[in-house]
Amino acid sequence: MNALTDKDRAILQRRQERLARRGTGNVVRRVADRVAVVSVGGERFGIPAQGTLEIIPMPPVTRLPRMSAWMRGMTQIRGELVAVVDLASWFGMARSAERGCLVLVEGSAGALGLGVERVLGFRDVYADELPAAPPERVDNRPIQAVTHDLMAILDLRALLNHADLIRA
Repeated sequence: MNALTDKDRAILQRRQERLARRGTGNVVRRVADRVAVVSVGGERFGIPAQGTLEIIPMPPVTRLPRMSAWMRGMTQIRGELVAVVDLASWFGMARSAERGCLVLVEGSAGALGLGVERVLGFRDVYADELPAAPPERVDNRPIQAVTHDLMAILDLRALLNHADLIRA
């Protein structure tokens, strides 16, 4: 049997202290947000439920000339024209061949459709799952936070006010 070194004991002690701080008792956790968990380019994203109007199967989308690759086109939902953004292309990921779903979010000028591969469900995101500091913005990507289990939570306000989207 191998004896533990001082270094091994120190590592185990730090792990034990971290686990003890997490607590397993009747600790009340604070819900930071409720999100729709979606699959985009093989990754998981959370779209805040508060700004989500509805989620529907992807309707037919008409591609418009001279649009950015991430702008899938326009569709009609109950008589209202809705622009459709392909989130996989927006984030520089390969889009799945699946037809997917359309997540309608509330914008100042009406609904905006976010094309996703699949909706995996809804979940609460707890404050203790989020890093203490917000993530650094990369290429002005609208990411509000990344949970410890690596789900990126979209910042809908930043997305809806993004200069590329406004010019499109």
